[in-house]
Amino acid sequence: MVPGQVITAETIEFMRKLDVKEIHGFSAALGLKLLNPAAMQSFKVTSKSAADHKKQKQARSAAAD
Repeated sequence: MVPGQVITAETIEFMRKLDVKEIHGFSAALGLKLLNPAAMQSFKVTSKSAADHKKQKQARSAAAD
């Protein structure tokens, strides 16, 4: 698994069956951190804002040249 990867219930079920020593950085006391679709949507809005900011910065840079 990598940050941002979409996982299914089957993936979680499989991971719970693994020996926790096989999962780098996993703490059984903390469990798995998951974001639901509503939380992901809020990040998409933020990402869009960042992308718009980058485009505006590039436009200003091009105009200055």
